[in-house]
Amino acid sequence: MKTIPISLIVAGMLAPLGALAQSEPAPPAPPAPDAENTKRVTSRRFLEAWLAADKNGDGFLSKEEFAMMPRIQRLSEEKRQHVFERLDKDGDGQLSRAELVCLGPRRDDPRPPRQRLWELDTDQNGSITFEEFAVGEFFKKLPPARQEAVFRRLDADGDGLITHQDKPK
Repeated sequence: MKTIPISLIVAGMLAPLGALAQSEPAPPAPPAPDAENTKRVTSRRFLEAWLAADKNGDGFLSKEEFAMMPRIQRLSEEKRQHVFERLDKDGDGQLSRAELVCLGPRRDDPRPPRQRLWELDTDQNGSITFEEFAVGEFFKKLPPARQEAVFRRLDADGDGLITHQDKPK
């Protein structure tokens, strides 16, 4: 059984809400993308989606508001509850923008994910072993079974090493 990262679920469910929240014609084409413009556009889309989901305007998403989001409605009640509980870091029964903003791209690390992955190759031999992989900042937070699943997905040829020839499944 494949699992879907929570951040992908949230990003997917918030993206359509941004489009629904617009009642004006689309603005003219944005200027050529640069890092600062990309951050600004992402922040605006997130804010628009947030405002569309926050029906009572209190600045928080209740379980009911969360459950009414189009992509979340497709999930079973059990999965909706699980996702909400994982996102509600402080356990107060509502989602704040601060709890969700951490799901976006890391603003302090502009490097692409593949580049960050290769920094795990501590012995610089061109391949990443499971031991090297498991000590990475992000991966060491995962449970061992999830670490192994991610490693297997990245190790497409199943040789026990992540190399440049591996293309993730």
